[in-house]
Amino acid sequence: MIIKQFDVSPKVIMAGSEVAITFEMVVGDEGWPVNQWVDLSLPAKGWPPPNIAERYQERFSCIMNMSIEVLNDELDPYNMFCHVWYHGDPMYHLGMKPTIEPVPPGTVVRLTYGYTESSAPPVIAQPNQGEITFSLRKGFSLFGPMEEMHSAKVKIVPGEPKSVELMVPTLVEQGGKVSAVIRVFDQCRNLASRPLQTVFELSGPLDPSPVEAWMSTTDGNVRALEVSPLRAGPHFFSLKDKNHNGLDSAEAVSYVYDYRHKRTSMRFFSFDPLGRSLHEPYKKRSETTDLGVLVARSNPVKVVAEKPNYHIYWGDIHGHTDLSLCGSRPIEQCYSYARDEVGLDIAAMTDHEVGYDPEMWNKVCAAAEEFYRPASFVTLVGFEWTSKVYGHRNVYYPGANPPVLPYRYPKYPEEEWKHVHWSMTPDELYRSLDGIDCLIIPHHSLAIMDWNYSDERERLVEVYSGWGRSEFVGNRYWERRTGGGGAQAGLALGHRYGFIGGSDDHTGGPGRCRSWPEGLNIGHRSGLMAVLAPELTREAIYEALMARRCYATTGERMYLDFRVDGSPMGSEVIANGDVSIHAEVAGTDRIRLVEVLKNNKVIHSVEGDSELEELVLTDLPRGEGYEGEDWYYLRVTQHDGNMAWSSTIWVQPDQYPVTTRIGSKSYETAE
Repeated sequence: MIIKQFDVSPKVIMAGSEVAITFEMVVGDEGWPVNQWVDLSLPAKGWPPPNIAERYQERFSCIMNMSIEVLNDELDPYNMFCHVWYHGDPMYHLGMKPTIEPVPPGTVVRLTYGYTESSAPPVIAQPNQGEITFSLRKGFSLFGPMEEMHSAKVKIVPGEPKSVELMVPTLVEQGGKVSAVIRVFDQCRNLASRPLQTVFELSGPLDPSPVEAWMSTTDGNVRALEVSPLRAGPHFFSLKDKNHNGLDSAEAVSYVYDYRHKRTSMRFFSFDPLGRSLHEPYKKRSETTDLGVLVARSNPVKVVAEKPNYHIYWGDIHGHTDLSLCGSRPIEQCYSYARDEVGLDIAAMTDHEVGYDPEMWNKVCAAAEEFYRPASFVTLVGFEWTSKVYGHRNVYYPGANPPVLPYRYPKYPEEEWKHVHWSMTPDELYRSLDGIDCLIIPHHSLAIMDWNYSDERERLVEVYSGWGRSEFVGNRYWERRTGGGGAQAGLALGHRYGFIGGSDDHTGGPGRCRSWPEGLNIGHRSGLMAVLAPELTREAIYEALMARRCYATTGERMYLDFRVDGSPMGSEVIANGDVSIHAEVAGTDRIRLVEVLKNNKVIHSVEGDSELEELVLTDLPRGEGYEGEDWYYLRVTQHDGNMAWSSTIWVQPDQYPVTTRIGSKSYETAE
């Protein structure tokens, strides 16, 4: 064996910290021959890439933030050659080989990742907790198969308590019991490493108010309080730390603690929710009183006098696990993170279908069933169908045991499948799903999407994700190539799509998109979807999604109600004359703009400067220049840049027959 001993230190690293990882290899009895590659895997998802540069010092062949030291004075100091290779899997591959003379048996080769004596930027550990396996193999990934030699594990742990989150349901009945959940996070928004012992003070529409909440070592870093809101209307809860524990004050912390690699400057910045780099965290006013530091403010809650027909549940149903070549975290950890740390009500893992086999598919179904808890946490089984030509579509099933990979065709030999799938048409996907109850959702439609294909099971489109905003060509928050026209292009062709938001997370952080490696840095925070359903069960959530009773946000839990003639989002309305349009919005920041769009054009807008906005108007539902239906949706923009989109409502004048396609008529778009 070329390397007989392999070790890594330190064994424990704090998430998001600056690190220097040392790998020590002892050459085996055979020695290390000239031009024999050895491959060391380095983590890619959530880590910066090795900073490659041709710079040599005595005993070192540097990749700027990495050093290799051969502890043998008799060897040529320029003997070792290194090359870094990345081809989409969760690891970078560092190839090493002697180029001048063999390395003798027993020689110690020491590699430091995070070498700090050069001008290179530091290495920042991934933001999410977990375990990293470093593998050492004979050969090099760039040139084909390798032989496993050794592996070593490093544990990534959360940091000290840094910030607090207060989360409440979005829509509740007056006087009913609801749960206000307090979570204590580290700087990377993992649940903190140690319990916070303090007394919180919860204020809101309560009697009496405030309410004291003790946080002790037995609570961990999640504390749920049962409260009963007593006053109807939109409200906010606030939380103060009476013990002044040094936590960041509310609205004075970075919206997302994230480290992104910038190719040009090689520096690391905090990023705001929508991807713009900031040298300092975005800050708003903070508040300190004699009662303590205001450490958290809840999402808005709409309290209604009577029991609502629907509750609002929050979810992210677009994420990837290590079952995808591009994912990095086990599916069980992804579901745990979504449920416990993000507080989602709904989640789905949608790994790429390429490479699936029946055993992997069974694992997907089993994990979804393991984490499904009616009234507590809903999971859906799904996968991502990928085409570089026709776009990406996610497929979801209503039950726990869907057919095994129904889209694989027997006419294609297995060894050819990975090449065939790139050119399959959506019609082939639809035909493979004939007779199967499922929901199909296109996504990042500004990048790749052929809107000439559609199916009645395509009821929604992902208008926002970690890739950015896919509403129309030229919209803000999209910095990548454009090849699909966005959601508005599909609506203009007569497709009846509602809107959802998601993450398309590949780093094990569904609901809170983590950083990606260089070349795959999507640059925006996770979106979320809000679903209006009578109860939190798989059947009710699936029915609501099929009915398009949902809306999208850029990750903030805003309250949004949009109706046409009293019909909720996703409806198809037959109109007899003018229609009434009603919208109510409660934001997580001051609302800058509320817009009503008809046939992709803004027909009414309201500028605001408060967290609450409401509008009522009437409109004649008839498209310009043709006989057919009209479609309306609501778009909301906050002062902090966060946005929300209602699902679409279609209106058909009663004197015209209902149509399903309008044709290719284009409409002016507007911010």
